[in-house]
Amino acid sequence: MDQQSSMHDLFDDPKQLIGEAKGHMPLIKEMVDDFIGDKNWTGSVDKDPDTGEYLLKITFKEPISKSIKIRIFDVAGYLRSALDQACYASAVAIKGGEPSKTKFLFADKEKGLQDEISKGKCKDMHPDIIDFIIRLKPYETGNRPLWALNKIRNKNVHRLLEPTAVLSGGLGLNNGFFSGSMQAWNEWKPLKMELTFFKLSANTKMKAQINPIIHVAFNSAFGFPSEPVSHSLDKLISEVESIVVGIEAETARIVQSAA
Repeated sequence: MDQQSSMHDLFDDPKQLIGEAKGHMPLIKEMVDDFIGDKNWTGSVDKDPDTGEYLLKITFKEPISKSIKIRIFDVAGYLRSALDQACYASAVAIKGGEPSKTKFLFADKEKGLQDEISKGKCKDMHPDIIDFIIRLKPYETGNRPLWALNKIRNKNVHRLLEPTAVLSGGLGLNNGFFSGSMQAWNEWKPLKMELTFFKLSANTKMKAQINPIIHVAFNSAFGFPSEPVSHSLDKLISEVESIVVGIEAETARIVQSAA
């Protein structure tokens, strides 16, 4: 087996894991679409008894399916494992044998990366591969979505029920009139399955049909943008794929330079 073929085989596992993650996405999108479909919710307007403001609300008939969250957990697991597998493949290609101290580095703070290195958690990996990972800034104040991937993966399935929230993505007014003021307001009450997505001033006068745009998003604590969860996952898949390809390329450079 030539060196190029051997390298390709070593990195086949992480690439297959990314393929598994991609394979989950159509079903996740389908289940989310079913949840936010107009047959699963009703709209209402309530008046705040303290301020007199009008509260535009959506009440869902069925909760966010646990199956969605479990599949998101699976996608995060595949991606997280792909990163670890790429580090292992790199160590095998460079050092040979069966390395036991390899991992893709994550930390809450930048200093935490150095702490992991000092503890020997990745001592079987080439220094250039470690530097490559450090440049990705896989910590909260660096690459927050990448950091969040690790946090999601480290939650158990029940805790994973928290990261997914329902948010309003916008508002459309059909022909009619409107006077007063409005304020976007995303307040999700999971026990009531109720989303308050807009506030209108007490002096509002309007004749219009309000068409909210609804999507399911990660909880803001994870640092993802307020966008459909499928968009966030697609971006993560693309980034992890790019990282795996980058580790493979850097490994090939190291192996070739040592030949």
